[in-house]
Amino acid sequence: MRNTPFQNRFLQAARWFLAIFASCNQLECLAYNARLSLIYMKRIFQSKWFKIPYRIALYGFAAYGVALVGVFVALKLRLTDDKGLVDNNNRYFQSMHDKYNQDFKVDSASLVAYRNEILQRINLVNEYYPKNARTILVFSMSSPFTLEVAPVSSLVFEVP
Repeated sequence: MRNTPFQNRFLQAARWFLAIFASCNQLECLAYNARLSLIYMKRIFQSKWFKIPYRIALYGFAAYGVALVGVFVALKLRLTDDKGLVDNNNRYFQSMHDKYNQDFKVDSASLVAYRNEILQRINLVNEYYPKNARTILVFSMSSPFTLEVAPVSSLVFEVP
């Protein structure tokens, strides 16, 4: 049975390795292999295919670090603070606010309506979560603060 060319090369390399290993002790072989690996590493590190991407990454991270330090120093020295100025359109916005913000004025009739709506919502919560509804009711009755009523359209009711 004849060996293939690949098997011949493999056997030749194995014989060569055994001849080297047998002719020297292990430390000498390790030193020889280390010298070879250093030669190959020097070749890799000195090639332009390694140097260019390495330097781009190195200088890129350095520039990013300098930018971060610069921003930090600018913030600490308060170089980025702006003076609080009144907007040029403040009169216009104020007049629009006074004109269109009439819905939030509260009278006694709307307070009663809000209270009734809150109680209706607490009653709805009571159907599914009675313990939570009781806590909300106790808080709303004992608190001097009024509970705010969200618009009905923003509520999402989910049945557990």
